[in-house]
Amino acid sequence: AGSGITPILSIMKAVLETEPKSTFTLFYGNRTADGVIFKEAIEALKNRYMNRLSVHYLLSREYPGSDLFYGRITAEKCGVFVKPCSPGKLPMSFSLRPGRNGGSGARYLVRIGRGAR
Repeated sequence: AGSGITPILSIMKAVLETEPKSTFTLFYGNRTADGVIFKEAIEALKNRYMNRLSVHYLLSREYPGSDLFYGRITAEKCGVFVKPCSPGKLPMSFSLRPGRNGGSGARYLVRIGRGAR
């Protein structure tokens, strides 16, 4: 059983490498910062594509310094994350919820914006 980040990481890398006008925002939920799978690879991509990749971690068992990024990814939080974005900037979204019966486990919300500024 995988966490769900593997295909998202592949999509992120492919989009950033092949579509120079595209942007990518990743909301990655996990219990603790130490438990974030592929964190080094994600941070390396973020450093390589600083102006085109944003990464936000939400932690459910470790307070990251902000209520918005503490706890699980919920519909309410997704509404806050997506609200400032115009529809033309977000033609694709993915939400992956691994784990049995929607239970605990990493949760991801990914937004891809293609070139519109």
